[in-house]
Amino acid sequence: MSNDQYSNQPPVDPNQQPYQPYNQAPPNQQQQPYQPYNQPPPDQQQPYQPYQPYTQGPTTQPQGQFVVPSGDQLVSGFKGLSQGRRLAIGGGLVAWISYFLPWYHVRSTLVNVNETVNGITDFLPSLGFLLLSAILVSLIAPLFGKHIYPLIQRTINITFGKAVFIANAAVLVMALIGGLITKPDNSGFAEIDAGFSFGFYLAILALGAATAGGWMMQQNRE
Repeated sequence: MSNDQYSNQPPVDPNQQPYQPYNQAPPNQQQQPYQPYNQPPPDQQQPYQPYQPYTQGPTTQPQGQFVVPSGDQLVSGFKGLSQGRRLAIGGGLVAWISYFLPWYHVRSTLVNVNETVNGITDFLPSLGFLLLSAILVSLIAPLFGKHIYPLIQRTINITFGKAVFIANAAVLVMALIGGLITKPDNSGFAEIDAGFSFGFYLAILALGAATAGGWMMQQNRE
């Protein structure tokens, strides 16, 4: 092969860069390490992030699920209620306890009798006790994450405050009427002391306070 074959080719420039594939970095350039998208360079100081422990799933209980609050949570939840609802709960609890206290007493010096009877031995007071228990459950259940009254409201179609007021007033009337009917008497004997005991008076006062709390709830449209 003669040298005439290369006589028409242009001279080679010694400073010309060798052929590189498209978008390929030169061999003398150090390859940059891989950086994820939006991650700062490794020599840049990371901003301070407060520590947040990992929790699986939501940290709050879903609405309607029964929870057991601590004592502090129960107290703070009670304080967060309206004044009328607190009065209805407090008066209802005192009245509920008073049903187990002596409502009537019978004492006699002739036959040496000294007996007392509580408030759930007659029909009307016992019926009022059951209704009062249902009211208290409906009032206290929201503190434990349950709302019972919306299930009943579909039937009676009145507000919760009005229902509490009417129900507590009904319990108060049943306690008064039942107490007057069941009250023992001395049958004309001066030696027999029969009548109401302190549990009955405490129940009437507490039921009056609970009824007033229900009236306040009704006025606040609860």
